[in-house]
Amino acid sequence: MCHRYALIAPISVPIGMAVQGNASSTVIGVVFAISGCIFLCIREFETPVEELVGEQENRFMKYLTYLTGATVITIITGVLSATGVP
Repeated sequence: MCHRYALIAPISVPIGMAVQGNASSTVIGVVFAISGCIFLCIREFETPVEELVGEQENRFMKYLTYLTGATVITIITGVLSATGVP
């Protein structure tokens, strides 16, 4: 899936930018949601498996870094939601 996303993203960004002026906000929202979902699926399911299961070296530090990044993203999202920033 990582390879497909890596190939599709550079192609779809210019197409999306060209279509954005003519599409409704619902269509743009759906396309952004699909793109975000693909990114999150890769981030949450494929990358940790490749990084944490395959190698034994520095496993604890990689896991700690992964959890720290997820925590920072969650805190930033919570703060932005609480302050009303879109």
